[in-house]
Amino acid sequence: MSCGRCGGLLLAYDFLEADSPCQASRCLSCGDVVDAVILEHRAFPPQPYSDATLPKFDPTSGTGAPLA
Repeated sequence: MSCGRCGGLLLAYDFLEADSPCQASRCLSCGDVVDAVILEHRAFPPQPYSDATLPKFDPTSGTGAPLA
């Protein structure tokens, strides 16, 4: 397999993440790591919040209190 970032050689690695084993691929050239979760996020990236859903804050209050 070749790396999607640089075209280098990918090797299979077993990682220990949150006390559970995880299989991933790592590029020997650039160090890019790809696993199932990363591939899923690349296929369906999270959508950014719209301005309407974010709370508005008063920068002059000094406490970061939300606007009423």
